[in-house]
Amino acid sequence: MSTPPVDWAALGRGGSRAIATPTLLIVAGSGAMIVLLVLATIGMGGAGAWVLRTVGALLAIPVIMLTIRRAQVLRRFAEMERTGEHPDNVIHATAPDGQEIEVIVPGAERTVLPRLGLGGLTGYSIGALASGGLAFGLFLIVGIARLVSSGG
Repeated sequence: MSTPPVDWAALGRGGSRAIATPTLLIVAGSGAMIVLLVLATIGMGGAGAWVLRTVGALLAIPVIMLTIRRAQVLRRFAEMERTGEHPDNVIHATAPDGQEIEVIVPGAERTVLPRLGLGGLTGYSIGALASGGLAFGLFLIVGIARLVSSGG
């Protein structure tokens, strides 16, 4: 009894649908919280404001890394959907005249499941969510502090 062949095109299509919207929402939401934090410090002066701006820049790192990894994973899924092959079976080359060449070599896969970068995507998603949450908390603290200091 043999196992049916894997439909790599369907796997690529389903995988890209599964991660595209949630990761985009994480990037947009976390990025918005970080921008809010930095914007809240514009009217402030002194070392505290610069510390908060620096923290905002540091909190942006996981969001930027998630954006990069998201693009890599979606590109890999799109290639699987387009070729219908295991990613290890597709060899890319450039001819001397600059033309891109793709050669499909059946059976060249090194692993049963392709390495797509989903572990890194998950880690960066968690980091981006944490960064967005921290930025939102700091934004609230800055807002409350400004209200209290203005006699509000």
